[in-house]
Order: sequence, then C-alpha cells, then structure tokens
Amino acid sequence: HPNGTRMKTSDGSDIPTYSNQQILQFSTVFTGFESQPHRGNIEMLLGEHVDKNYIDPMKMVGSHHDKYPKSDLLGGFIGDKYPLCSDVPSRAHLMKGARYIFRPNVPNASGATLTAVPGSALFSALCSAKAAPCKYSATVTLDADIACQDEECRVSL
Repeated sequence: HPNGTRMKTSDGSDIPTYSNQQILQFSTVFTGFESQPHRGNIEMLLGEHVDKNYIDPMKMVGSHHDKYPKSDLLGGFIGDKYPLCSDVPSRAHLMKGARYIFRPNVPNASGATLTAVPGSALFSALCSAKAAPCKYSATVTLDADIACQDEECRVSL
C-alpha cells in the first residue's frame, strides 16, 4: 500500500511487496561507489578502519559500475520514457521549450560552456535588459524557435 500498510490476502497472509529477484536487480543501481581517500583532519580511534573515510560522500567510479540496464519495480527500466541523447534533434537548444538555467562560470558535463553572441536572438532571449549591463533571469524557457548565430550554431549537446 502507498502508505506502507502491510497488505494481506483473504486468509491473512502477507502479500510480498517485491521479490528477492527484484531486490537483487534493483541493487545494481548502487554499484561502483567507493569511499573517498582518508584525510588528516578526521578523528579516528586506533584500531578502526583508519584507511576509510566515512565523512565525505562516496564517489562514483564508472568503470566499477554495473553497465547493464537497471530494472525498476514496475516491470520496466530506470530511465524509460526519457529520450536517448542520440534522439535529441540538432539545435534543440534553440527550439521552443528549451530551458536555460543561469549558472555563472559553471561548465556542463563535457566541460564546455555556451556563450550567446551579443545581438543574437538567443542573447536577446536570455538577457532581460534593454541595454547593458545584461540582467539574467535564473531560468529562461524559449517560447518559440529562434535562429542561431556564429558559435551558437556549432553547439553539440
């Protein structure tokens, strides 16, 4: 039951929430995590696992992560219904509905940043000021397709 109440059959037996096979399959989501290296400013008692760091968040090591699809508990897979990166149309960043979140000087996962060309349609959409200096909104969603200019046309998402 959604509120956590145990469900029972007509004879009073518990109805299992999920099987051991589902638990095993779902647990593969959590593979590939490793403890951060020990650092000097963590207090440890002698005899404890002095080589372990239980303070800092674990890090994901992709080469140790289970690479196969991860089953969800509803018979599908985690991530179903999300488009594959290869299915995203070219210049999707200029199409109606494209969403921009202002993060000053923070590169994306590939290490690249997008710099809108001053005077371009994208720059005008992102800069809410009529004159310099630009005033950026925290989030902007394009309400129509716009044309690209120079570097904006060469963006690969």
